[in-house]
Amino acid sequence: MESFPSPATKKRRIPKACSACRRSKLKCDGGKPCARCRTANLYCDFIKPITDPVTEKLSQLEAQMEALRNRVPDTTTAATLLELQHQVDQRGQSENRASQSYSHQFQQQQLRENEYTSPVSMSVSTHSHPSQPHPETAFSQPHLFSQSPRTEYDIITLKRKRAGFELNVEGSVDVVAKGIISLADAQMYFGAFFQGCDKYVPVFDPRYDTFESVRERSSMLFDVICAVGCRAECGPGSDQFQSLSNATKAPICDVILGTVPKSTEIIQALLINAGYSEKGWLLTSMAARMALDLDLPDSYTKLSALSFDSGGDERDKLEEERLMRESRVWFGTFILENILSIDCGKKPGIKASSGAGMRRCRVLLGHPNRTALDFRMLSQVELNSIRALAHERLSPPMGMTFSDDEMSEIVQETRIDLSVWLSDWMNLVDSNVENEEDRASLRINLQIQRHWAEMTMLCKGLQGMGIENVAIMTDPQRNLIHLAKASAHRHLSILISNPSLYLATLRYGMDFVWAKCAFSVLLLLKLARLIPSSTNMSSLIADAKTLLAELSKVRGSSNIYFRILCLSVEKCEKALNGDLDQNMDASMNGVDAEMDFQSYVPKEFILEWNFPGLTFCWDFQDLFMDFGTGF
Repeated sequence: MESFPSPATKKRRIPKACSACRRSKLKCDGGKPCARCRTANLYCDFIKPITDPVTEKLSQLEAQMEALRNRVPDTTTAATLLELQHQVDQRGQSENRASQSYSHQFQQQQLRENEYTSPVSMSVSTHSHPSQPHPETAFSQPHLFSQSPRTEYDIITLKRKRAGFELNVEGSVDVVAKGIISLADAQMYFGAFFQGCDKYVPVFDPRYDTFESVRERSSMLFDVICAVGCRAECGPGSDQFQSLSNATKAPICDVILGTVPKSTEIIQALLINAGYSEKGWLLTSMAARMALDLDLPDSYTKLSALSFDSGGDERDKLEEERLMRESRVWFGTFILENILSIDCGKKPGIKASSGAGMRRCRVLLGHPNRTALDFRMLSQVELNSIRALAHERLSPPMGMTFSDDEMSEIVQETRIDLSVWLSDWMNLVDSNVENEEDRASLRINLQIQRHWAEMTMLCKGLQGMGIENVAIMTDPQRNLIHLAKASAHRHLSILISNPSLYLATLRYGMDFVWAKCAFSVLLLLKLARLIPSSTNMSSLIADAKTLLAELSKVRGSSNIYFRILCLSVEKCEKALNGDLDQNMDASMNGVDAEMDFQSYVPKEFILEWNFPGLTFCWDFQDLFMDFGTGF
């Protein structure tokens, strides 16, 4: 029998450098962490390259063929070798065929191997098809606009075998291709998302993130945009939204399992899911981890450097546009991660190294690709760095409390920072935003965010001191209650000052925005009852009812926080009516109504969020003795 030439043994190079050293093309000592990463204070990880299953299979077959040469071939073995050699030739000719045919042939070959009792092998050319991406490239590079949907070959390269098990990887198909919604509905929901939902997740460029572009680049991002747009268009209780929401769950699992390549589109999808679903803090942490893996903070650094470069027309405009998009996604991740951490009672996973460093993000406002929403986003970057710092300062070590002077100093400094922030951004908006409606909307949003940050900071400080009974508070501590009440009152006044610019957009808002709205009114009503001096309760309740009326116009009745707000106003009004009634029996009912209102603390504000201030109270004996003088 004709002998087959022995193939040359291939020396496989096993990469031992960490990711950072490989990117920098520097020698790595292989330490965990390595010396360079320790010196530069970088995250050091060793990513094992994903083995191409086809190459791995060919290596196994080559080893089997070598073992077969050392045996005396019988008729059956010779026939088998000839058959396999014929199949090798056919494989080489059909390598350019459709991926479905390739997969079928690969599976058939595996079935045949299980039928043979003797080891067999074959020699196959390992040249990959020029149109197929290298497995490492698929993982390390973000999706491009021109990227086509993943083929079955790409799916195979993502599989990893673990002791007889492998990850179940399926092709990504969007909700239109699955038949869940029609193309016309998808276009309508996509448009609804960019009419208002993008204001709450400002990580998009409408000139780049078009319907066709997003659908081509990422089915996961396309699906979640359609789902949230359907939520705004049809309501969160609609059957259509429920179907689309269920369709977005499997891609999240794929991200957790690591069976999809990391990209900015995946991060955008995670941020949208985080904003419009429960446990958003978990998804924002995943998005932050992926953003760091893709080194998106470095895109901001590079873009900032280019902003001061005098290269003129020689600068790569496409590269700058990419850096701007990645910087936007990074800052959007930073904002949402901070918001959903601070207001959920969790320490932020990402923090600014310094407040001055965060102010440098303003340089992006001069970029030709900036949008009106970038003013909203970048202002939030600065605001949340201030909030995170205040949150950290107001969280003393366990077993320790602040003195009145220490607390007053922190509060005063934070209030100054918030006032400077508001003044700066009001001027930036007035001088740079030409559209009158955008300018007015941004101004209202800035004021609302400022007063929200102040009222929660003040209540957080008092809560951290461990004193909730107003009757035993010192004068400086009661002063903080007065300041929080004033901030909450201004917050409500701005909310109802121009409903079309803010409240009308809550149709597109996430539950967190509704929760803030309901909490701020309930906090104001409670503080006004605790400190009744110079407070017109009837006027406050009238303003709260005005707010309810405006929210009902944007399908608020289906939102749980709208119902919480209704109940809050109802309980407060009963307590007020009990004070005004001079009848003795009715007065006793008023005592019950007051106790019912003061003890009302919705579990959503304690368990799902961590909003402070609702548990402040008076000793009840003093409470009802003093209320008669305030109305």
